[in-house]
Amino acid sequence: MTARAATFAQRLAFQCFRAIAWWLGVLPYRAALAFAWPFAALSWAILLPIRRRTDRRIRSVFPEKTPRERRRIAWRAWRNLFFTGVDSIRIPRLGAAWIERYVETPDLGIVRRIQASGKGVVIAVPHLGSWEIAGLALATRGFPFYVMFRAQRNPLINDWLLRSRGTFGLEIIEQRSRRAATIARDVAKDRAVFVVLPDIRAKERTGIPVKFLGADTLFPCAPAHCAREAACPVVTAEVVRTGWTRHAWRATGEIAPDPANARDEDARRITAFVAEKFDASVRAHPECYFWFNSRWVLPGEKKDRK
Repeated sequence: MTARAATFAQRLAFQCFRAIAWWLGVLPYRAALAFAWPFAALSWAILLPIRRRTDRRIRSVFPEKTPRERRRIAWRAWRNLFFTGVDSIRIPRLGAAWIERYVETPDLGIVRRIQASGKGVVIAVPHLGSWEIAGLALATRGFPFYVMFRAQRNPLINDWLLRSRGTFGLEIIEQRSRRAATIARDVAKDRAVFVVLPDIRAKERTGIPVKFLGADTLFPCAPAHCAREAACPVVTAEVVRTGWTRHAWRATGEIAPDPANARDEDARRITAFVAEKFDASVRAHPECYFWFNSRWVLPGEKKDRK
């Protein structure tokens, strides 16, 4: 869908979005987060079905926690989701100085080491903390960079997001585009970084079965297949909000494809490793996780439309 095909409602929504984006951009960082806080609190008080579903999900992963502890995790995760939205909207105004000030990046040397060996790298990140910072921390340091992007329903907002992220020199690839099929070749050729967020339920015909947060689910095969085709490792990482304005980018593991294995067998091995590292990250930082993702479905939950 192009900008010309946008409906009146989508154009109106975009104008509201632009006004909010402008306001959040001119405010100091902490003030922008404080502006979002009451909207998070009000919506959390109203959206009882989401609160119930979130509590059910947290209870399934942490049965030992009390109702009060679960409510605390759920509320902080919801608040942090609004804070993550603020971070995403402010991306066009961020840069290397902002990353240096607000984001701890002790493990970026892992990426440099892999590139120095003549290879690219696939970085797999869960929907944890302000996950887009995982890419910004690399892009502002000059790494050749690709990221997968899921198209938004509003074409005007979609185009704005693509332009804003393109200001850092990274290439945005829409999941269903033809370009996605050639990404492995360029990762290998350019020793580039390819960032993906694969902790969503994949389709049965393409997903790889894993155990995640105690449930059997399907992860997308893209990280494993890209690593295999590019002959490069997968690095799992997490971005954790350590305070209102502080973030930490950490590597949590590294796994390389094994050419001695069959392609599908190797994909299962790599994807199981990714799921295991994601599981550990969520359990260590539950208040930072995106528990509200409709594409993560527990046993017994009604599946949403794809």
